[in-house]
Amino acid sequence: MSENSNIQRLKPDAWLGGFLTVVGLWAAREATSFDEFSWVYPFALSAALAVLGAAIGLRAFKAGRNDKSMGDARVFLQGAVAMTLVLALWVTALDQGLGYVGPTFVAVVALLWITGIRDRRRLLVNGLGVTVGVFVLFGIIFATPLPVLEPLQILIRQ
Repeated sequence: MSENSNIQRLKPDAWLGGFLTVVGLWAAREATSFDEFSWVYPFALSAALAVLGAAIGLRAFKAGRNDKSMGDARVFLQGAVAMTLVLALWVTALDQGLGYVGPTFVAVVALLWITGIRDRRRLLVNGLGVTVGVFVLFGIIFATPLPVLEPLQILIRQ
């Protein structure tokens, strides 16, 4: 069996655990740059996210230790590099004025594809669900400005 097929069979819990750990550690580091009165709560939440993510990942690896579908470390690192590349391209697209909706949908679908999901309907539903859900949560409920497609932004300003 080829190495690429091992990426498809990697346990989703291992990916989720690794992702949550990295995001939690990054958010904890960012929280330390807040002022002296507001850093504690976001830091505690971020640290908890990192610890819980590590627990999920370790549990998945422990459960799959004798399971050949877990693949080897090289295959895991290939998936991690692919995910990092997708996230870097997503951030670049946001920074270059391509808006939030399009790049986010493409990034979510790509990340799901890397983790082994191949059902097109599931990719579409999950991609749209995450994109719309985050847009509603941050763009509407929390009124956080999200990146807008540059040509659309020009029309809005007029």
